[in-house]
Amino acid sequence: IFQEPGTSMNPVYTVGFQIAEAVKAHRPEISNVQSTVEASLDAVGIREPARAAASYPHELSGGMLQRAMIAMA
Repeated sequence: IFQEPGTSMNPVYTVGFQIAEAVKAHRPEISNVQSTVEASLDAVGIREPARAAASYPHELSGGMLQRAMIAMA
């Protein structure tokens, strides 16, 4: 997990897209990636996982970005 999640995520893509890319790379057998992304965000304590997944990194707080990085891992 990176110490500075704001600079670790690509500002051009949504948080959900970046987590989905990690899911596809490590678990290609998963068919419903979007629900997996939202479940991962929910598991790390992000209250509105669908909204967080649709957000860009600059729209989330540092703590939420850190949790998103944990969800990605």
